[in-house]
Amino acid sequence: MSFEVNVVKEIHPGVFWMLLEFPTSRLLEEILDDSYQYVWCHNHIVGNYSWAQYRLPLFRDNVAYDVTSRIMSFDFLMPTENFKAALPKCAPGIHVIQLNKMPPDYFDLDKIKGQARYELLADCEWLFEFDVPGNDNGQIASPNKQLLLALQRNASVSHGDLC
Repeated sequence: MSFEVNVVKEIHPGVFWMLLEFPTSRLLEEILDDSYQYVWCHNHIVGNYSWAQYRLPLFRDNVAYDVTSRIMSFDFLMPTENFKAALPKCAPGIHVIQLNKMPPDYFDLDKIKGQARYELLADCEWLFEFDVPGNDNGQIASPNKQLLLALQRNASVSHGDLC
């Protein structure tokens, strides 16, 4: 199955999706909305394949231990304003959701897919889900079709200036 780049499609009732050609996290500068409270970053990676010293909580008691670790992956949520300040430090590949309400603790993005996912996102008052590897095509989904249409018309996106 092939998909057309920069074409808006309805993938579930009231959920619109678009394939983006080689986007990076820089594109978030254009689409983050200050009126939304949070940015949820999924599977954020710190470190690389080299072992390095860190101070990390290893157990539920949140006591930090000095460890040698590599490739730590975790989710985090932060206010939109703080995320925008940190955005220049983000890697090109990123998976984020902008929303107004905290997601429930059981909402696991790796396990909850399809309509159930979009119902939970609706409960969180989501604006968009942006998932890009940073070195290939990426995708954006939103209940706001106008957001995707505006992104589609954005010359910076169509010419790769923010990718």
